[in-house]
Amino acid sequence: MARYALLYPFKAGTGDAADDIFKGGGDPPPQAGGTKLKSTTVFRKGDTVVRVFEIDGTLEEAVEHLVRASALMNVGERLGPMLDTDADLSTEEGLRQWFSDQMMTVLTHREIPQGM
Repeated sequence: MARYALLYPFKAGTGDAADDIFKGGGDPPPQAGGTKLKSTTVFRKGDTVVRVFEIDGTLEEAVEHLVRASALMNVGERLGPMLDTDADLSTEEGLRQWFSDQMMTVLTHREIPQGM
């Protein structure tokens, strides 16, 4: 299982709108090709939103599956005008660019010891 983080850089004053979008279906599907989403958590402070997620499988396979998902394009169309990005989130290529640009480096990763 691998952990990743994705930054959603909302334009000033638009971060509150993130709550409704993420509550209303902004989660990725639990199965992305052969990759399985194990957990996802969204953190928001003001206009900065970070999604931390864990998957079984490869990030590349998950991204390729997600950019083809119509549900994600619909969320991308709603989020696009509020995000500080040049990527067109209503297209596969724009979503690929956005994932590439916004993927963060996870610096801490704590494993839970077996048997706890």
